[in-house]
Amino acid sequence: MKNIQKKFIGAVLAASSVVGIVAPSVTAMATVVDDEQSATAEDLKNVISEYTAKLEDNTIFANYHRVQYAAERLAQYDEDASQEALANIAKYADTVFTEEVKTILDKMDGFATSKSMASYDELVNKDIPSMKDAENANYLMSRLDVWGKAVVFEVDPNYVKATDAILEVANLIDDGEYDKAENQVVVAKAAIKAIETYEVNGAYLEGKLKIEEDILVEKANLKVVSAEAINAKEIKVVFNREVDEDSAEAQNNYKIYVGGDATGNKVTSFASSLQDDNKTVILQISDNDENYTKLENGQSYKVEAKDIIGVDGKKLETYSGSFAIFNDNTAPSLVNTEYTGSTVKFTFDEPLNRESLPTVKIDNTTISYDTTNAFSEDAGEYELTVSLSGYDKAQEYGDHTVKISGATDYSDNTADILTTKYTATEDNEKPVVTSIEEDSQNRFIVKFNTEVKNFDKDNLEVKKGNHKFENVELVESNPKNNEFTFEVSDDDGNALYEDDENSVQLSVKVKDYTGTNDVFGDDVTSKATLNRDETAPEVNEALNRVENNKTLVVYFDKDLKTVNEGKISIVRDGVREYVNTAEVNGKRLEITLKESSLDDSIKTLETGTYNITLEKGTVLDKADNKNEATSTSINYTNDEAEEYVLADGAITVEADENINKNVITVNFGTKMTSSALDLSNYTVDGVKLSDSMYAGTTVAFTSSTNKSDVEITLSRGTVEVTGNKSVKLSKKLTTDKGEYVTIGSDKEYKEDVEFFDDTNPEVSKTEFITSNSGDTTTKILRVTFTEEVTSNDASLDDLKDDFVVKDSSGNKISIENIAVDADNQDTIVIKLAKDVSVNKTITVGVTDDKTDNPSGINVFDTSANLVNELETGKSTVSGKEVNKDVFNFFE
Repeated sequence: MKNIQKKFIGAVLAASSVVGIVAPSVTAMATVVDDEQSATAEDLKNVISEYTAKLEDNTIFANYHRVQYAAERLAQYDEDASQEALANIAKYADTVFTEEVKTILDKMDGFATSKSMASYDELVNKDIPSMKDAENANYLMSRLDVWGKAVVFEVDPNYVKATDAILEVANLIDDGEYDKAENQVVVAKAAIKAIETYEVNGAYLEGKLKIEEDILVEKANLKVVSAEAINAKEIKVVFNREVDEDSAEAQNNYKIYVGGDATGNKVTSFASSLQDDNKTVILQISDNDENYTKLENGQSYKVEAKDIIGVDGKKLETYSGSFAIFNDNTAPSLVNTEYTGSTVKFTFDEPLNRESLPTVKIDNTTISYDTTNAFSEDAGEYELTVSLSGYDKAQEYGDHTVKISGATDYSDNTADILTTKYTATEDNEKPVVTSIEEDSQNRFIVKFNTEVKNFDKDNLEVKKGNHKFENVELVESNPKNNEFTFEVSDDDGNALYEDDENSVQLSVKVKDYTGTNDVFGDDVTSKATLNRDETAPEVNEALNRVENNKTLVVYFDKDLKTVNEGKISIVRDGVREYVNTAEVNGKRLEITLKESSLDDSIKTLETGTYNITLEKGTVLDKADNKNEATSTSINYTNDEAEEYVLADGAITVEADENINKNVITVNFGTKMTSSALDLSNYTVDGVKLSDSMYAGTTVAFTSSTNKSDVEITLSRGTVEVTGNKSVKLSKKLTTDKGEYVTIGSDKEYKEDVEFFDDTNPEVSKTEFITSNSGDTTTKILRVTFTEEVTSNDASLDDLKDDFVVKDSSGNKISIENIAVDADNQDTIVIKLAKDVSVNKTITVGVTDDKTDNPSGINVFDTSANLVNELETGKSTVSGKEVNKDVFNFFE
């Protein structure tokens, strides 16, 4: 053990001035000194005595160090006693400083120097807990727990703020406050950047925050964080997590309104581009838009977004932003200048107006440039590239001064003369192959560090063993990313995969390639391992969508090669649709429909649910694997559809006596789609008719030919009282022309209509009625119902047949008399033929059994429209009421 380490550990294990030599977590292991700064010589000698004895019995570092530290502190009071104590324990040094202890102390020493909390974390969570001697581990942990964080916190007070900010993210996630947690992530990131030990601990804390961010992404919903115009041509939409590229770049998933949300105020033509962070989309207004080609200062604007899919499959709830005012009074500025050998590229902070082109002078010479191709067309990239061809002096080695005048943005802000410089140097850098990677079972990708010229199959030699494949084709190139994809096919007599092979290793030689500077790269030979793919492609339904109101897009989990459109069948809300075209594009199966079986023109899609059935082998992936037979669906609302305004009074309700039910008739006045047969498109008093409350309700067109009227027959027992109810028609109801039903002004049709009581009265209670409180027998029973009833002048015998009274043995008790109480019309009074005990079990039943009640039930509710007879069933007589009026009812 080095002397410096021994001195250090004396300081490290000192803990703080208020917790004593031994940490509270291990107080059972030592005599505690409550305040070590004021510890007396006697206090320290007691510690030395106690732990010297323990050291003799148990020769470990924890006991040794307690004595060592106390002895070093004792020197200020009694030098001789201090030296004696140290001398007594010196013989144990070689034993207690084991390799395990020295390793931990060395790491603690390193932590004190580096102040790396990652190192502290390892000590606390891994190194010390894994020590063989538990007592040493507990002692070192207690010391480090108190002293360790102070090493960083005292030097860097902002570290505490950063850790607190990260903990707050975790707390907000635990509380389900996901929006606040997302805001707190921003706060935490800023707090981490502010720590003084960022160079050492920044990555460590950012890693801790990333753990919480990942949890937040898993739990929180996908949402739009902001939608803000960043210049007159572009609006930046930021999501709270990474999103799927296809859905993020689908124009019909966004709407841009300027000055109001009417159709005439909508931007109709714009591009949507997902940026490199996969969270940001830039909406770029087209020069060809029929309403607006840019935003004007002072104009209001807003963005709506829908159907965006996160990379985790979660779908964006429809986002409708608020109107904001656009203003841009800042001239464009120059961000970067880059010399590439034959061109100079200037990067600005916003797009320049093509109708007011800037003048570029290099060393006072005006440089003309191709106005068509000089400007970058990509959203978020504001580059002007000028060719130096024909300007030899501008390419001479050395520094060159550039002045740009007239740089104007789309808000007519013009910059003062912008001055920059570049250094022309000889460009002799070789292009380099950075990787050769598998793309699929018979494809690989060659990647370069820079752009290369005219790269194709002639620049490759592909071998398997000694065989050189001739059937190698360039199938895809991505110059922007310097990537080239090649496909290898079987040669005569030489298969890429033999029957028993599931993977092959190819030798790929890349040769004779040059960069744009005409410098050749070195020949490279590398291995490419390809793996046989025998997995069938499967539908990824979460990404299914409609594009441009005309194309159904079905997503698969892998790239597709071919499609057989004859194996596709589609039904929209019960109506057969006819496939016009079916094509594959990457992972997408893109389907358009015909107007009809006799009309091949492409159909504009109507609102509805498209159920798509794909037979086995409808698509093949790039490895010729067939899909299994499957079905998928796409729910679609045609936002471009027009309103069909339904005239007031279109809904009527009839009490149909033939079927004894309420029948709703909706007169649409035009041919409807099968959406009219979907009960979920109708609500009564806020409850959809598809709800279980209306189980048994049916819907049908009144005519199988014109399909303009719908009849809805409610199941019985759904209307308790005759009176008005509010009927609402969903905007998902569509006409055969694709229009959606409204009452006007894009509002759902709603009408108050009278419904009729269709609910049978039921027995709510039965009671014994006596004349005196002490009576134990009676002949009078009272039956109370859920609503008022009437006997409609039925004969006494017919009324008596409606009820069956039985004793506890199941024996019938004859009814002498029975009548509805005219003063309490929800009750019937029964007089039995004999007295019964009020303490015995008696049941009263309502029966429609033909044996007991041949005339059928003769008691009904008082409804004037539908026949609602007593509900059958039996009730046990319970309770007794003393009521002389009722007792004497039949007198």
